[in-house]
Amino acid sequence: MVEKRYHISSAVVSVLPHAAEAVRAQVETIAGVEVHACEKGKIIITIEGDSTRALGDTLSRIALFDHVVSANMVFEHAQELQENPT
Repeated sequence: MVEKRYHISSAVVSVLPHAAEAVRAQVETIAGVEVHACEKGKIIITIEGDSTRALGDTLSRIALFDHVVSANMVFEHAQELQENPT
C-alpha cells in the first residue's frame, strides 16, 4: 500500500518594491499557493502539494518571475494522509 503524504511549506519571495503588487497578483494565480502578506518588497507565502519536489518546483517557478530577486523556503512540514474507513 502506497502512503500518500501532504506537504506544506512557507517561503519568502523578495521582489523589487515597485513590482510587488504585480508579482503578488501573479503568485496568487498558482494552484496550491496562498499569499499571507506583501510588504516592503517581501511576499510571504505558503505552498501545498503532494511532495517536496512539487513544493520546490513551484518555488523555482516563482523565482523565475520578472522582478523577483529571490525565493527561499523557510519551513516545510509533511505528514501521512489518513484514509477514511469505509
